[in-house]
Amino acid sequence: MSVTLPALDPALAAEISALPDRLVRRATKLTEQQEQWQIEATGDRVRVTIGTATVTVTPPGEVGCDCLLAPNCAHRAAVIASSPIADGTPEAPETTAAPEDTAASPPPGSGDEQSGLTETQDAALVFAEKTVGTVVAAGTAELAVAERAHLMRAVHLARNTGLHRVAATLTALHADPSVSTLRDATLAVYELRRAADALSVTRHDVGTARRSYAVSGSLRLDGLWCEPVLTASGYAGVVTTLTDADGTPYTVNTVRPGVAADVPRAYRTPAGLGDLLATHAEISRGRMLLTSATVSAEGRLGTGRNVRASLSAAPSSPQSLPDGVIEVTGEVVGAQPREGTAALVLTGPSGKRLEFHPAPAAMELAATAMIRAIAARPGTRVTVRVRGAQLLAVRRDAAFWPDDDACDWLFPGLDSPSAPSPAAVLAPADDGAHSAVTPDEVLARWANRVAIAGRPALSRGAAQLADDVAWLRSHASPHRADLLERLSAGTDLTRRWLAVAIAASSEIG
Repeated sequence: MSVTLPALDPALAAEISALPDRLVRRATKLTEQQEQWQIEATGDRVRVTIGTATVTVTPPGEVGCDCLLAPNCAHRAAVIASSPIADGTPEAPETTAAPEDTAASPPPGSGDEQSGLTETQDAALVFAEKTVGTVVAAGTAELAVAERAHLMRAVHLARNTGLHRVAATLTALHADPSVSTLRDATLAVYELRRAADALSVTRHDVGTARRSYAVSGSLRLDGLWCEPVLTASGYAGVVTTLTDADGTPYTVNTVRPGVAADVPRAYRTPAGLGDLLATHAEISRGRMLLTSATVSAEGRLGTGRNVRASLSAAPSSPQSLPDGVIEVTGEVVGAQPREGTAALVLTGPSGKRLEFHPAPAAMELAATAMIRAIAARPGTRVTVRVRGAQLLAVRRDAAFWPDDDACDWLFPGLDSPSAPSPAAVLAPADDGAHSAVTPDEVLARWANRVAIAGRPALSRGAAQLADDVAWLRSHASPHRADLLERLSAGTDLTRRWLAVAIAASSEIG
């Protein structure tokens, strides 16, 4: 497994902020050459060679350099800005404490009375607002060291003042700058500001601190799907989602420093649930009984030694699905190429044409092999599990998976045809797979463009934006047209972009 940068304390951002602008710009140039860095691990230490300089990292808070300008050097700044953010609270592998003993202190607004923010919390929120505004304006494609340092400092301030939801979403944005993480962070900041101004801050607005695992007794869970994970900060693995009889989702993951080649290994090795040796590939399709189960506040299953787990011989058969997840049965039409991805096109029960695409991480892992194999059999009836427009799982059918009867459900990016005929994989999609663009797709396109390229995307695409506004009005979507038209206004880009991103969220995923 390749060596990656370790997670660091976000408080180190202050050391970047103290540097002269010329060194920060130099650090940005060094991060652009990150593929040339040599990273070696020795025990708890990581050595990063950048040109003739060597940066030594002892996580979570020690970063040294052997160059003459150290510690005020661009090499340290480049490594700090490129490293993932360390968790605010260490995650305990198991605990026997009761749930109420592991909960964080009640945040403002946790009771029935209305409340606002403290002075320090408001200052942290102001900095977070400025930070997300800077990212929206600059775009996520090439975040400079200055922007990444601002994100780290915003996380540090939010954590220290108890703004846990803001801290968590900013941490995710730092780790994986994308339209969805930018939307989530911007929404968390916007909702907290709105609640604070109205003196009605709730637990949802503030969030809760990451807590230790609490004992949840016995759980009967059905596997739903397994997703690959690949982050820009150098983490790779899989996350399996399961559900109980009420549709409550639970997850178990194996995510470690790594690259795309490490994902299949994580998928085919034991998930580490107690004494159960079942792999993610097995538990994502099976029915499982857990005793002495431990669960975090976010629904993540603990993997401590006291957990006992058994996997039923019966396949997964969930009674309910989590909110936002549905099963759709339809006939295959073909595949439709999209920007950087490919969509599976079906005709739904009502005759409506539907398009579902794998997540970006799945596409990096050759999910197109699955899409092509299915799309080469137009007219075949398939059942898919989807979240919005994202394809999570496909029920296997012998017509397009003839040589593999090991499982019923297939997961994009993780399962590939075991021995497909060349025609099955390479057959082109039916020409009829192209479907008309929907109003939400138009909004999603602009939400993505601005998230990636920032404000310049609007000036460069002014003519296209005007055409899209006119198209939306002509297709009975005046509200969406107004949202898109306001996006080009010169003020309050962050709030206007968020409105477009939320309206297009079913297409963004």
